[in-house]
Amino acid sequence: MRYNELLEEKIETIKVKKNEITSEKIGYIVDLIINNCRPYLNENPQLLSLYRGINTFDDYGDYAFGVKNIRKDREPTDSSHNTHLTFNYLIKTNGKKANRSNSIFCSGSYSQAHAYGSETYVIFPVGTFNYTWLVGIKDWFDYYDNYDGPYKLYKQDEDEIYTKLYDTKKKKVLKNIEKLKINGDTDKIKKLQDYLDFDLNDLCKKVAKTQYHQSLDDLADIYNPSLINKETKENFQKYLRGDDGTLSEAISRQLEVMISCDQYIYVDTTLFDEKIHNLLIARM
Repeated sequence: MRYNELLEEKIETIKVKKNEITSEKIGYIVDLIINNCRPYLNENPQLLSLYRGINTFDDYGDYAFGVKNIRKDREPTDSSHNTHLTFNYLIKTNGKKANRSNSIFCSGSYSQAHAYGSETYVIFPVGTFNYTWLVGIKDWFDYYDNYDGPYKLYKQDEDEIYTKLYDTKKKKVLKNIEKLKINGDTDKIKKLQDYLDFDLNDLCKKVAKTQYHQSLDDLADIYNPSLINKETKENFQKYLRGDDGTLSEAISRQLEVMISCDQYIYVDTTLFDEKIHNLLIARM
């Protein structure tokens, strides 16, 4: 049976608990994967394990395998909305389809995946799917929310902030001085000139320092792709892979991978290693 027959009509009945596994059901799991996950199997011919950690309150814990839908409107839980939208923007502008909103987060590392859930499963995307990964990144969260290395979103040099701020304010002050000269208001002119000569410099330095160290999380409500600097865009493009780097490469390096599709099959890791893996290899 193919996808429409096997999954859409029986999606609520194919979850099997660990204590209910039989030889017949193992064969059923193998058929399910072979018949419905061919694009993924073609991308991963060595059948390297792609893991996903899931908490048992999602009712996975007692199950050996099953099928789950992937949400297309995922919202961030541990990172700012600004971060979420910014990286979706960078991913989209680089021609990738799997992003932080429409994907599940998986890993080639069992321990990395297990850190995100009390149960860890081997997953198989159903049907056509998309994926996105970054070179060397085992956990996107660490790089997104610490803005480490080339992944700083709005990296600004403190001196650069100061210069722009000072030049802008200086122009306003000089413009006001010129207006006051017309009226001959020498007292106000002197005060503005003193402000320009003695106070403005220190004020702009303090503001620049504050802005430089301010957390991007505090700026979550002013998401603006035009603020993303050129260096960030170029580095992200350099480290973003998918077309020139294979999925198998990402899994073998134990990197984190975003997978986007309608559904995926999940299989208990022990069951997969001991019973399913070799049977699938023989059928591939």
